[in-house]
Amino acid sequence: MPDQGCLGSAILGFRNPYEDNSGAEAASRISTDSFANSQKVPEVRAVFEKWSSCMQQKGYDYSSPMQALETPSFLRGKVSALEKKTAVADVSCKKATGLLKIWFDAESSIQKEMIKTEAKALNKLGELHRKKLSAARRIIAGA
Repeated sequence: MPDQGCLGSAILGFRNPYEDNSGAEAASRISTDSFANSQKVPEVRAVFEKWSSCMQQKGYDYSSPMQALETPSFLRGKVSALEKKTAVADVSCKKATGLLKIWFDAESSIQKEMIKTEAKALNKLGELHRKKLSAARRIIAGA
């Protein structure tokens, strides 16, 4: 009996031919780096300040939308009335400031440049994903 059991062994056996660590690392790097870099874009920093000011007018003291996510009481247990009230204020301020569009546009622009740089690795990863999907469809169809 294999260490990961028969099912685990079958899954690994199916998945291995389609693995591409360099492509997966490139995709992951684009995701994490673009998120971090987007927060340094002047337009994003400015809209964060507007959002923060809007939140202060509603009685909250957060410098960025991520800071609210780090509130310890918001990370566990049942959703409290305070958490719901904070979420309503957050959404209201995001709408009022246009935060989501500005941030999305900035991060998308960064990602597009990173994708150009990583095109070869991403194309290979995409091709392997298409082959894996095709193989899975053949298995499901009983071919």
